[in-house]
Formats: sequence, C-alpha cells, structure tokens
Amino acid sequence: MLAVSHVHPWTGTRLDLTRLGRACREVGALLVVDGIQALGACPVDLAHVDVYGAGVFKWLLSGFGTGIGVFRDRAREALTPAHRSYGNPPPSRSFEYSAPNLPGLYVLDATTEYLEELGWARVFERVDLLAGQVAAVLDGLGVAPLTPRDARAGIVTVDVADSAAVVAGLKERGVDVSDKVGRVIVSPHFYNTSGDVDRFAEAMGEVLSNSPSAVWGR
Repeated sequence: MLAVSHVHPWTGTRLDLTRLGRACREVGALLVVDGIQALGACPVDLAHVDVYGAGVFKWLLSGFGTGIGVFRDRAREALTPAHRSYGNPPPSRSFEYSAPNLPGLYVLDATTEYLEELGWARVFERVDLLAGQVAAVLDGLGVAPLTPRDARAGIVTVDVADSAAVVAGLKERGVDVSDKVGRVIVSPHFYNTSGDVDRFAEAMGEVLSNSPSAVWGR
C-alpha cells in the first residue's frame, strides 16, 4: 500500500495520481490518497486511485463532521474496517460504521450545488490564478515559494526563519495566513480577489522591512 497526500499540506505540492496509481498497479499495491487539501481546489481524477478520502471543511466550505470516501472494489476486498458498530457488523466490508451526519450532508449538498452553479472549471481556474499571483508576490519580494509552479493546487508555501512572527505581523495588518512547521502557508480561494493579493503584498513587504530577521534569520 502507498498512502499519500494529493496536495501536501506543508509544501503545497500536488502529486500526479495517474503516475503513482499506474506504478502501484504494476507491483500490486493499493494507492490510498488523503485529498483534503485538493478536493474543491483542483480537478481530481480517480481513475488510478484505490481509496480517496477527504474532509469537506476546507476547499468545499462545508463544515466539520462530514467526510467523503471513495473505495474501489479491490480496496474493499483487501481492507478490513478498523471500526465496527451497528452500521457495519461482521462480516460487512462497509466503512460506514454508524449513522450519517445528516445535517452535515445537507450543508455539503448546499455548498456543492453552489459551487456547481459557479462552475468547477471557473473555481479551479480562479484558485490557480490567485495562487500564481501570491507566488509572484513572494518572488518579487525575494522570498521564493517552496511550492512547485507546475504542481500546485491553491496552497503556496514559503520557508522563513520565524513563521510565527511573520504570520502575526500579517495578521496585525489584516491578512490571515497559516503557520505550519515553521512555514507560512497562503491559500486563496475563489472568493478572494486580486485586491486581497495586493493587500498581502503590501503587508508582507512591511513585515519584510520591519522584521527582516523573521524572514531571513539575519
């Protein structure tokens, strides 16, 4: 079994699932994918994936307590549920061991309907456009992103000396980003604007000028 993140949460790198899936099939392995950082931010092709699971509170905007799981038959045959209850008593192969989160499913239905009305292609293009603008801002400031230009899906990551200080400095200026494992994570969604990116550029420039050691460590 090979277990991977479709989009890595700390670098923003998007993996080629087709290439990985074909390699797994050649050696008889299952490809199991965590898609929470990808689903709703970029196209997802499951043709060569055996298990794909994701929460819906990130790019799908649907709150906590609900998840999506896709299992191919060969994965169901090979895997045994670790949690059992009245929903999947032995010898059931179902992974739904309890009652579904019905309120959460109503929320998911409403948000996916809204996103479908906007058009998935438009959403994905918008996310990629804004991520590209963020990456260009960082390049222009001399802080090169870790995220590969040709393998990203919304998340843009930069490695700095003191990520907590940089994130705090941006927050003071009205810009919310994340701090993970010593890195600054920027993840614009379709509802953000180029004006938001401009504010990020201005705020990041001020942080860079006022606290250069937080960025470069010198």
